Amino acid sequence: MHKLAAAFAALRHGASLADPAVWKRRQNLINALVGLLGAALVLYPMDISNDDIAAIVGGIAAVVGLFNAWATTATSTKVGLPPRHPPAVRPPFPDLIDRPDDPRIEP
Repeated sequence: MHKLAAAFAALRHGASLADPAVWKRRQNLINALVGLLGAALVLYPMDISNDDIAAIVGGIAAVVGLFNAWATTATSTKVGLPPRHPPAVRPPFPDLIDRPDDPRIEP
């Protein structure tokens, strides 16, 4: 249960898995295997209908796409979900709020 909680905690901005290189290698391996599977479906004629192939490829793409999104986010400290507890004092954003040159703001 602790590993599952850690897998979700790694999705927070600024957090990362302990050994991101291992997960990046796994991610690359899965991408390569899916590419080879796709090539095999195209190159070798099989007795499978086009609808079945579309269903198989759609399922694989959904699962691999979710894994890729998770692995990319969990192995990076630069992207992720916002922190659970935002800081008490937020810095102002003068470049976005109340700019003097903003035409929507009347003097």
